[in-house]
Amino acid sequence: MTPGPFDPHPRAPHARAPRPLHPPGAARRAIATSSRARSGLSRRRRQTALTQPQVGSALGSLLGLALVLGLLAAVAWLLISPGGDGGPAGAVGGVGGGAPDMQLPGMPVTQTERLAPDEFADELATGDELATAQAIADMLALNDYARREIPGRLVMRDGGRPPEALALYARTWRPDPEVRRISMQTLGDQMSEGQRGLSLGDTSDLITRATRIEADADGSFVMPNFPLDGAFIQVESELVYQPEPLRYAGDEDELLVLLTRAAVIEGTVRRPDGSPLAGATAKGINRVDPYAFLDEGMLVVELARVEADEQGLFRMAPVPVGISLKLHVGDREGALQSALVEVPELAPGERWQVEVTLVAGCTLAGRVLDEQDAPVQGLTVHLQPASINLSRLDELGRVANDEQETDSAGAFAFTGLPDGAYLIMLGSTDYLLTRSERLEVSGGEQRDDILLLAELGATLRGRVLDADGEPITSALIRAAAPPSFMSMRASTERGLRPQVPVDEQGRFSFSGYEPEKVRVWATAPGFVNTHLDAQAGGEEIVLEMQRETAISGIAMSLVDGEPLTEYTLRATPSGGLFSMSAMLEMEERMTNRIAPLHVRDALGRFSMPAVPPGTYDLHVSAKGFARASQLEVEVLPSEGARGVIFMVQEAASVVGTVISSRSGLPLAEATVSTGRTDMMSAWTDAFEGGKLSARSDTEGRFELSGLGTEPVSLSVSHRTHQPLTMEKLALRPGQQLDVGLVRLSTGGAIWGRVTDERGRPEPGVSIMAAEATGKSMRRDSTDEQGMYRVEGLAPGSYSVIRMDFSMSMDSDSAAGFMQDMLFETASLAADEELRVDLSKVREGGTRLAGLVSSAAGPEADAVVWIVRETGGTATRFGSTNAVGEYHFDNLQPGRWLLQVLPSGETFGGGGQPSSPVIEPVVIGGQPSQRLDVDVPGGVLRGLVLAAQGGELLENVRVVLERTDDGRPSSRFMDALGGRVGEAWSNARGEFQFQHLPTGSYTVIAGGQNIVGLGQAGWGTRRVENISVSDGSVGLTLKVELEPGGAISGRVSDSRGKHLSGVPVWGRNDATGQWLANLAEVSTDGTGSYSLNSLGAGSWTLALGGETHALTLVSGIIVNAGSEATRDVTLKDGVEVFVDPGPYDPYELLPLVLGPDGRLPTQLVSMNQLLGAGAQAGHIRVGRVLPGAYELSVLRGSEVVHQANIKLSGGEPRLTIVLGQDP
Repeated sequence: MTPGPFDPHPRAPHARAPRPLHPPGAARRAIATSSRARSGLSRRRRQTALTQPQVGSALGSLLGLALVLGLLAAVAWLLISPGGDGGPAGAVGGVGGGAPDMQLPGMPVTQTERLAPDEFADELATGDELATAQAIADMLALNDYARREIPGRLVMRDGGRPPEALALYARTWRPDPEVRRISMQTLGDQMSEGQRGLSLGDTSDLITRATRIEADADGSFVMPNFPLDGAFIQVESELVYQPEPLRYAGDEDELLVLLTRAAVIEGTVRRPDGSPLAGATAKGINRVDPYAFLDEGMLVVELARVEADEQGLFRMAPVPVGISLKLHVGDREGALQSALVEVPELAPGERWQVEVTLVAGCTLAGRVLDEQDAPVQGLTVHLQPASINLSRLDELGRVANDEQETDSAGAFAFTGLPDGAYLIMLGSTDYLLTRSERLEVSGGEQRDDILLLAELGATLRGRVLDADGEPITSALIRAAAPPSFMSMRASTERGLRPQVPVDEQGRFSFSGYEPEKVRVWATAPGFVNTHLDAQAGGEEIVLEMQRETAISGIAMSLVDGEPLTEYTLRATPSGGLFSMSAMLEMEERMTNRIAPLHVRDALGRFSMPAVPPGTYDLHVSAKGFARASQLEVEVLPSEGARGVIFMVQEAASVVGTVISSRSGLPLAEATVSTGRTDMMSAWTDAFEGGKLSARSDTEGRFELSGLGTEPVSLSVSHRTHQPLTMEKLALRPGQQLDVGLVRLSTGGAIWGRVTDERGRPEPGVSIMAAEATGKSMRRDSTDEQGMYRVEGLAPGSYSVIRMDFSMSMDSDSAAGFMQDMLFETASLAADEELRVDLSKVREGGTRLAGLVSSAAGPEADAVVWIVRETGGTATRFGSTNAVGEYHFDNLQPGRWLLQVLPSGETFGGGGQPSSPVIEPVVIGGQPSQRLDVDVPGGVLRGLVLAAQGGELLENVRVVLERTDDGRPSSRFMDALGGRVGEAWSNARGEFQFQHLPTGSYTVIAGGQNIVGLGQAGWGTRRVENISVSDGSVGLTLKVELEPGGAISGRVSDSRGKHLSGVPVWGRNDATGQWLANLAEVSTDGTGSYSLNSLGAGSWTLALGGETHALTLVSGIIVNAGSEATRDVTLKDGVEVFVDPGPYDPYELLPLVLGPDGRLPTQLVSMNQLLGAGAQAGHIRVGRVLPGAYELSVLRGSEVVHQANIKLSGGEPRLTIVLGQDP
């Protein structure tokens, strides 16, 4: 596999993708081999893999923007990554996280009968735990439950008769399949005691039985005796296909299988000389957009690979209709370059023909020599593209063999390569990582002069022991650079370093590492995966591994007091999978998720094995019952957690109809869920499975079941309408509440055209519209004319982003990750339709270049980005080269903000860049301009702890503000109150800011950021007048936090309508300090807000300022551990602007004095910061209540304008021109 960034954590041998259950012995192994050798259509909505060709709907600050984009790319990479040690190659074909394989067309489907104990003895002898688990699961007769026959019909979507001679199969269904290691001893004990189902969730997910069903001429059939907990009805034919396999859940009276007439692709493959190419391969795949997971509608279609006959002819059927596909046509021998052929959307029954001539492929060949110039045999050499575009995943996989071992002469050769740029890398534990220069080939070019040097490095030695000090001989070890958002090398190295076993004493020794920090990962069956950071070349290290434990208990029904016999148990870490203080570990947390346990036990018992020690939130869900939870269940290292009891009550449900408020028509495919609509919460819910959801049908009707009696707010979303959060509902057990019509507003839309460097339309580009606060993100993909349209947007400021930027693999800097990213900021009014074109054409402008250096010399691989402050916000990313130089081309005149993160930046405790070097720059329009950046060396470290008891606090947000006159002067910096950094305390309560110049600073600990992340429950604390000197490490600052309280409420207008998106600020009346100039809390869809992390005492709230007048609410008393409530009504107000006339608006400061004192016009929202509602060249004072005011405009200490103004409610906007009376 080609390695890539964000490769999943190496897994233990048991974490393999599931395979179908096949007959025992050789027949089973033969079918398994055939299944793995072929591929089918894949669907990625719930990480399932359906290999029958079916089509389905499948799945705040400026510093924070780069973080959000990096997260998107990271999540996208995790979604497409095959889940093993690989990377991009094969990722698309390897979609799935482990679902029962569906049989391929032309493959025999065998009904597997229950096995007797002696019939799987050969599997036990093979040591293949997976095969053994399959056999045991079958033997245990998991289908010994109630059954019944169900009639069904095949229905053509076009109203015609279904074709004859269809292959119709019923296959058992298991939800959320995951393969987990099972304990043979435990299963043996259960078999001897006759216990069937206590912990059989481990094996039930592996079963995939299939039975052939005969259909009558009119399409009628009878489903056989299958278990009532679920089955798939699957049709196989070259003439029709199922858009989605029919899932039978056990309560239907009749099954309707909807079929669509398929198309056929036929083709001829020829050699460069025109002769037929026998054995050529062809496979089809749709245009894959990994960011479609945000829509819960990601579609991955991959058609089975076919081979050309002796005349070079191939036939591909069935082919889904109405979907643009690409054909990958290649040479089986790998000598010719593979071709990509665009396939238009085909109509039902259409036969599409194509002729493909393959051209000569390129070759990259060379040798690997050691430091004595001797050839090195047996080393793995990797080939990968020099850059990867996540919006062009359908173009991956064109290289037949991207991994080779050197021969006795140290030689390797990659042949049949398409034109492009490549990197060749050497991955080994015995030699330093070696990477070639960027290698560009085209036109069949043959290169054989590539030389890779295998150099010895520092030695890394260690042992792997259990808690008793005994060696773990089954452990596998991998060592690579620790995860880092700042280094592409760190992101890719883990995929290049092989996983190796330890010896009989549990020892390992590697000699291929730089003398620096290395992370060592250890996995072993029966033990919790662990890792340790060590110094290569240092002393021997010891990795202690804890044994996996189990959570056991019982689930009982409150309806009749009887055990719950069938249910699903989920366990998630109590702190959640996502942690700002450990964001670099997010990938590891995700790949080590505990699989859901599907329990069937007559006594309601469960035992969830393979659980690492820790604290977990447990959730039980069952059909007809409300979800029940046990929170913060402690799982001990040796004992696990025993005696967990769930008392499950009858479920309530909510029904209703979703319609468009504009047209009154029903909305199909609307999502109704208990989850939240903001971006970060949606991601968390998606990965943790923490929400209940339902979709509306073609008539807009929905039914959301499984609800409990606790008040719940339902979120309703649709891709073309604004999301809506409903009022909280209080339900009774068993109640079905009809909420009637749920009206969704169409909202605004951002649309436009996307073009390349030559102005040509670019189809298939994913476009994101990210709301300024980061709480919502919507997307669309461009059509064949390059047009996109993102709908259902609330008013506000949006970053419109082209997500087709490339990940550069030949740079150690993370800036290579987004170096060609392009986005623009757009301000959207209510129900407005705004055009934003995104073109890569960049003409004219200024080239800004410079040198980044520190006291140690030039800073190579530093991340550099520049933000435009005037004329519309834009951001460009780059990095310094090996000698510390950077440049940006085609910058337009105006004020810009250059920010630099040296390659050694450690992300301030975990989450995001803590303290970049900031340099304002004015681009004057000349052809070139130079700005050198000196990286200062000041460091400020600190601890966050509880004032009472001294507990070290994790995940506490820490903001750094520079308060002296030497801070950079810029609109953004001033609006942010001099903020120069943000960090998060780690598990030891530590935080750190680096690269600080000499000056005076303020640290603010506590609170949440603009997307709602941060440790709640503690009052915010300010520590002022902290002196930092360039080149020195400051004292370790102790920030002690007291328990805090909160203020919550609801915001409405004068007509009683709840207002969403209203910014909220808080001021401590005792100190007179606002929590921040930038509003980081705003109201949700129900008009509700919650301002937490407030110290005990009196507080003042400021609300509005955008669409409604800025309103102050004073004297709110907050007590520790409690929440004060204050509802607020806002009035429309008058929007006030200042026309600066001859003055530079950046030099002016407007002040407004009202009857109750000075208005806090320095407060800004993120929308205002990014220009929402601004007038070109004018200063926006804000939206103010009608009344009499005194306006003063200062230029430094000079008052350049002073006037009394009277605002009346009849004028929505007032512009004051300096030098004129208002």
